[in-house]
Amino acid sequence: MKKKSSPSICICTTHSLQDKYSGGVNRITEMAKKLSECNVDVYIVDGNRNNYYHAEKAALNEFPYPSYVKLFYVFNIFLFIFRKSIGCLIGPSHELSHILSEYNIFMLVKLFYVTKVENIDALQGEHPSGMGVCAKISKIFGLPSVFSEHNVEWIRIERQGANKIFTKILQSLELKYCRKSNVIIVVSEVDKNFLISNGVSKEKIQVVPNSIDCNIYVPSGPNVRMEFSLDAITLIFHGTLDYVSNKEAVELISKNIMPQINKRYPFVKLLLVGKNPPSIDNPNIIITGPVENLNQYISSADIAIVPLVSGGGTRIKILEYMASGKAIVSTAIGAEGLDASHNHDILIANSLDEFVRYIEVLINSPELRKELGNNARKKAQTRYDWINNCKLIKEIYLNLVD
Repeated sequence: MKKKSSPSICICTTHSLQDKYSGGVNRITEMAKKLSECNVDVYIVDGNRNNYYHAEKAALNEFPYPSYVKLFYVFNIFLFIFRKSIGCLIGPSHELSHILSEYNIFMLVKLFYVTKVENIDALQGEHPSGMGVCAKISKIFGLPSVFSEHNVEWIRIERQGANKIFTKILQSLELKYCRKSNVIIVVSEVDKNFLISNGVSKEKIQVVPNSIDCNIYVPSGPNVRMEFSLDAITLIFHGTLDYVSNKEAVELISKNIMPQINKRYPFVKLLLVGKNPPSIDNPNIIITGPVENLNQYISSADIAIVPLVSGGGTRIKILEYMASGKAIVSTAIGAEGLDASHNHDILIANSLDEFVRYIEVLINSPELRKELGNNARKKAQTRYDWINNCKLIKEIYLNLVD
């Protein structure tokens, strides 16, 4: 049988695509837009109550659900109340979506509707929360399914100090979805090895790294520097700032890293960019809140820092810094899973003192900043651009719907 030239797929995620600071949402939307440029018909069902999305010519177009589908939203209210009531017993309520996804009636109805109306060939579940929904709908329609693992979720929450019972439940469900899916997409060899060591068949696992559109990132940007009167060395850190891993990083920045840096270099400032920032009493830390033109803020910085001490998967923020040609200082966990070499593409610190020392080295060496930044940008363009990596995903789907 001849392979289908243009597969039609539907991506299912419980996240809202409006959350622009989520690395997961970034991966989903950019993947969908780039796949549409590779002649793949992509639909997205997300946490949106009113609409689903169709990626076409690198743009996301919204289409409304009919009224009878929206009526099922009432079940979300009951699910929300249930999550809140048991969250204090086994885990954070926002993480419970991973283990309750098979009971998310509203998501099931929305995905059923789009699968039927849009004549979908294959389903892709993002995280366990999306895959639980996909597993049921793929069984109903007899369709192949792809489990897209942004992290190995039980490893991520374990590192963040989650309840052991909740961690074990999530691990069991995550491995079950690995068995039920036809293909598992992970973002790194590290995550692939985690799954293999837990009994997942390596033949089912495909590594498609987190990627970005390198064309929208440039090494320099004077506009933001003028706006904030940044006439000296400037650092940057960005993300959803109340997310556990980023929250830990911001605390390290405000209580340890910047105070130590400013003792020797009082002129150094830091741009803290993203939604839900904490209140910080330090004039050298400039809190911007959420911004539309994130790429301009990154390009205006001299050094990017990623002091993450927990989390999983790979960090899209590092890829954004690499594509912008920035010198980067990261922890080992921050750089985990990325093809980035210490002292060539990035500086990787193994302690807080070393982290601060590397920043000081970069402050004093514009030549090293330029060298690391140039190497990082080249690596992003060759290894982490969606132009190249969307072809891997298209091939996966062509094989599935053959």
